[in-house]
Amino acid sequence: RFSRDARPRVLDTYRLLAVNYQDATISAPLLFEMARQIQAFGGSPTDSEHVFTELQSLFPESSFAAASCFETGRMWYEKHNYKKAYQGFSSYVAKYPEGVDLLNAQYHMCICSLHLSPGEDGERDLLALVNEHPDLKQAAKALETIAANRFGRRDYDGARELYRAI
Repeated sequence: RFSRDARPRVLDTYRLLAVNYQDATISAPLLFEMARQIQAFGGSPTDSEHVFTELQSLFPESSFAAASCFETGRMWYEKHNYKKAYQGFSSYVAKYPEGVDLLNAQYHMCICSLHLSPGEDGERDLLALVNEHPDLKQAAKALETIAANRFGRRDYDGARELYRAI
């Protein structure tokens, strides 16, 4: 890690290298790392998102473009901005339907939906995802989230049923 004082120089160096080398094998990883460094230095998520978007625009076929698309959703999810997180994950699903993080993005979209509108529609989508992909690594967590959602809506029987299934 770099010191906080070095931050502007480090980011300027990343941008200079990325702009001067229009080769995706050099510039795409530099832009990806630049966006991650902005996060690491406590910078604005909007600044990181801008760099991720720039990477996707300049090098859409790069694996770093797909990773940056997913990372945008994850970054906003961790900041509890579920609307922007949903948009990021939704963008990933639309742009990379064969992507390595497809199932993970779909899972996070469902969780974001529950946060944005804690009703039965989000639960239905999340249950459908778990039923369709029983090997989903977050399956137990998904069921726990739905149970907590039901409990919050005072559907105690529904919550109890799911807690027993976990």
